[in-house]
Amino acid sequence: MKILIITHPYCGASDLAVGLSTDLDLAYFQDPLDNTVPLTVNHPMESIYMRPGDTVYPVRIPRGYNLHNNTWVDSSDGYKELQGYNYPDDVPDNTIITHNVKWHKLPGNLTEEQFIDIFMDKFDHILCLGTDNIENNWKSHCASLAQVKEDNYLWRKWALEKNFLGQYVSSMLDEDLKLKHETAQSWLKNYASYQGFNYVKREEIFGWGINSDIDKSKVLIDKLNLPLPEFKWDNDNNRVTLPTLHSNLKWEDTQGNKY
Repeated sequence: MKILIITHPYCGASDLAVGLSTDLDLAYFQDPLDNTVPLTVNHPMESIYMRPGDTVYPVRIPRGYNLHNNTWVDSSDGYKELQGYNYPDDVPDNTIITHNVKWHKLPGNLTEEQFIDIFMDKFDHILCLGTDNIENNWKSHCASLAQVKEDNYLWRKWALEKNFLGQYVSSMLDEDLKLKHETAQSWLKNYASYQGFNYVKREEIFGWGINSDIDKSKVLIDKLNLPLPEFKWDNDNNRVTLPTLHSNLKWEDTQGNKY
């Protein structure tokens, strides 16, 4: 299974992808077309050596890296490295990838339409995840950036993937960033409609109230239109099937990694 979630920031794609990847044992690559990720940054908590006494080698953060996919692969120098995804490589089986539209400079100066037309051929299933409440998106983004204390990648990653929507005040407003969110929202909604893709809104699937019982969540999970195991109570394990996905869907806009 290869799933592409086409989205824009703060629609909940990370929470959704983590839930799916955990319950289905998929690799998850988070927005790997984000070319602001510097490939020279070392992981703050990882290092590697081959034998006791060897030189300790820093671990680079690859494209598409997220904390829920700590898979090690062989590197060209004979050591191990964290698994990432580099476009235009083939997408491995059992993978889920998110892509934020109208957000990045795309390879080959492709337009967003041209890029997705090429990229989506690498996947079995396409899901568009948007919102009708774009105000929460740009307010979350502005409030998160206000938490950054040092101008470096790791600070920004930490701030963007936490949720500071509740701390937003008007002095944090960035008009250019607000416009970028509004442009991405409009583009995705129109593109999904034109292509006939499944378009799901954040507010249709996330939240405690609308996921307060199994029957309600089953209806919402069915909206994803993905080949998932039936969502139900699992008597053998004394829990629901798809437990991580169900837990993540219960989170409100101020919880989880909505970026």
